[in-house]
Order: sequence, then C-alpha cells, then structure tokens
Amino acid sequence: MTNTLSSVAATVGDSIPLAIASWLACLVVIIMTALLFIKLIKELRGKPAASEVAAEAADRYVTKTACERQHDQMTTGFRDLFAKMGGIERGAAAALSTEVRDLRRERKEDATVLQAQLTAFSGIVGGLKQASALHTDKLNRMDEKLDYLLQHR
Repeated sequence: MTNTLSSVAATVGDSIPLAIASWLACLVVIIMTALLFIKLIKELRGKPAASEVAAEAADRYVTKTACERQHDQMTTGFRDLFAKMGGIERGAAAALSTEVRDLRRERKEDATVLQAQLTAFSGIVGGLKQASALHTDKLNRMDEKLDYLLQHR
C-alpha cells in the first residue's frame, strides 16, 4: 500500500485535490469489487444443489393417472354445472310460460267483458237510432201539415 501511495504522490506531485480524487477513484473500484463478490456469494448460496434440483423437478411433474383423475373431476364438474344451468333454464321457461298463460286468460276475460259491454251499447245505439228515426218522421209530418196550413190560409 505504501508503494501505491508513493507512486500516486509522485505522479500527482504537489496537487492535493488530484491526489484526493485518485484515492477516491481507487476506493470506488475497491468498493465495487467487494459488492460484486458479495452479490456472487449470495447467488451461489441461493441456488440449490444438483440433487435438490432433480428432486424438485420430480415433484413438479404430474403423473398420467393424476392428470386423468383431474380430467374426470373437471368433466363431472362441468356436467353438474350444465345440469344446474339446464334446470334453471327449464324453471325460468316454466315460469315464463305460466305468466304468458295467465296473461292470455286475463286478455280473454277482458275481451269477453268488452264484448258484453259492446253488445249492450249496440242495443242502446240501435234503440236510439230507431227513436231518432220515429222523431224525424213525426217532425216531417208536422212540417208537411204546417206547410199545408200556411199555403191554404
């Protein structure tokens, strides 16, 4: 270290700021190297040994029977889900059908009531037309009599 110190002092000469800057540069290089070694040691400690990797890989892979079992469970689950959905659709269709049937029945009842009212009004209107025709006929006869009296007077 003294060798380095004397060589830096010889190169720098009497310039103190330049000597401080070169010492700081050396210090930065040393710190960076130490940090790289620390990082390398941490990475090596974190990696498992080759035997551990092989055991871990064996745990990750699934056997064919396990895969088929999972497939059967999923298939059964989907069948159950679709059966439930079908039940819901049938229930909704039945409820809708009942509602439509009730609405049609109400419409028929309303149409029957309206038809009865229309028939009653038709009878009343027919009677009014007949009465109006009779009154018109009477008025025409009275008018003729008045005309006759006015002319012969």
